[in-house]
Amino acid sequence: MARAPGNPKGDIDVLFCAQDLPQQAVAYQIKRVKLGINQLRNGTPSKLEEFKKLAQQTNLISRMGFWQVYAHVIVVADAREQNAEAQSTGELTFQGLSSELRSLLYSAVSSAIPLFDSRIGIGVMEFIQTMDSEPFTVGTHGLHVLRFCEPAPQSEELTKWVAEVFSKTVARK
Repeated sequence: MARAPGNPKGDIDVLFCAQDLPQQAVAYQIKRVKLGINQLRNGTPSKLEEFKKLAQQTNLISRMGFWQVYAHVIVVADAREQNAEAQSTGELTFQGLSSELRSLLYSAVSSAIPLFDSRIGIGVMEFIQTMDSEPFTVGTHGLHVLRFCEPAPQSEELTKWVAEVFSKTVARK
């Protein structure tokens, strides 16, 4: 991002645009919250205090002037232990997070919303691994949009930079 207009200090986690629409670039900043077996047992998710940093990073890319900007919290939960004993009885569960843990997580995300520019979209993606399987085969996943983004016109200078980034990416392939 050092060569981007204004030389901002930071990074963009994901940058999308159609090859012929660099003036409609969509920038994402992402924070992952991992819930292993111990966090699920104890109800103590990690990284909840990092949403302030997510807001700072996302606000920076919003000020750069991308067409759309999103902040996403990706929750990855290892809920295999819940089904370890249930496999023998055939009573598998795909519940994932307990209601208390989900409430704690969404409360932390919701309390951080005022820290984000008003045009930034905010979402929570949940990936729950319920068995020893490849991702997206057995388990649950979903996206909860807490706030939609407000598109804004993108500057010519930023559009030129986006076009250069994607032309270099295509050229390397």
